[in-house]
Amino acid sequence: MTEKNNKTFEMFKNAVIILTTIFLSVIVIFFTFFEYFFWGPDPDANKYSFSQDYSSWQTVTVQSVGSFQVPGDWVITQYDNIVFLTDKPIDEEDFTIYFAGVVYMHGEDVYPQNVFTSTFNNLSDNQVGSFAVYPFGFFSITHQEGWNGNNFHFSYDNGGSCYFSSYYIDSNMVRMYTIGVRGHPSSLYMVAWDGAVSESTVKKITASFSQLA
Repeated sequence: MTEKNNKTFEMFKNAVIILTTIFLSVIVIFFTFFEYFFWGPDPDANKYSFSQDYSSWQTVTVQSVGSFQVPGDWVITQYDNIVFLTDKPIDEEDFTIYFAGVVYMHGEDVYPQNVFTSTFNNLSDNQVGSFAVYPFGFFSITHQEGWNGNNFHFSYDNGGSCYFSSYYIDSNMVRMYTIGVRGHPSSLYMVAWDGAVSESTVKKITASFSQLA
């Protein structure tokens, strides 16, 4: 093969490589956009969009359910099947409820939102033990079925999930972050009552859950 033919062959080979690379790039871009527009964005793309550092957080252990992490300055109150996560003790005034939750036995015909509403609508004398709990004796809480177009819903391999739930509180509809964790033999359902929790915190708490051994 002459030098001229060698150069022609090399040019042809390089051209084929370049065209093949361009073709494959176009194919990848096409299928990426096709998948996005026909199936939507990856629902799990933002599942772990939070800091993985739990060093300043504390562990909450709920009997018959499991444990999870919450910020270190939160106050935990547990009474019977009720769990409160607040900014200060609930026997003080003007506390903020980060989460209010109920422990329930999961089953085929058990709906956690119904357990939540019936529990907090029926607190006798507006009391949890010796502590007055200001919101629940004064409000009528009713769960509103349906997603209402929200796209915040993440499920984790540990049996936890977080999403929006809609409630009517004295006839006013409110969407609130909700965490559900499936333990053994019971489960925990928590609602971000005062709207003082960020999306990343909700996901971080949910992802930290582990069942009791």
